[in-house]
Amino acid sequence: MWYSRNMSTRDPISDGRRIRTQRSRERILNAVAEALRDPDMEITIPEIAARSGVSASTIFRHFKDRDGLTEAMTERMAARVMKYLDQGPIEAEKLEDRIVTLVRRRVALFEEIGPLLRAGANPVGRRAHHRSERKQLEGVLANESHQALQPALKALSNAESKAVLEAVGILLSADSWAHLRTVRGHGVRASEAILTRALQALTSAS
Repeated sequence: MWYSRNMSTRDPISDGRRIRTQRSRERILNAVAEALRDPDMEITIPEIAARSGVSASTIFRHFKDRDGLTEAMTERMAARVMKYLDQGPIEAEKLEDRIVTLVRRRVALFEEIGPLLRAGANPVGRRAHHRSERKQLEGVLANESHQALQPALKALSNAESKAVLEAVGILLSADSWAHLRTVRGHGVRASEAILTRALQALTSAS
């Protein structure tokens, strides 16, 4: 049978080596992601080696150079974004439930990829094509906000609706999340509560 032939040709040694390689690679990327949460930290290969528990030579073997490591982190970010986009529209009946869901989605997204989106935290943000990708993401998030907040927007004029959505875009941005988490020093749940209350106030006043 086909699976018997396939099993007979597998090399346990090669399989084990491949698994160890993948685990080592993930440890390195996890270490970079964790280090990037501190906006004041300079990300260096020795720092990542210490955090991941591997040698600097191992990092270079996996990623060749710092640019290679940056590209790998960007690919990870893209995968997280695709997972986010697969959640579909927010269709709760009550506006308050839509707001809670919208904020929770953004919190989950920015906790994962927020550090990578910050231009000053790593080389990614200083590259033109990455800036373009970020602009595309912001467009997708703006469309999501528009869809989720339709119950509050439908009674407004076009000008008023645009103004509200501009304010929502600022409120539910990666930069706002970074400010709450790193500058203000709030925890995840406290930051989420602040954004939820602010969005509720904004939509009720509109």
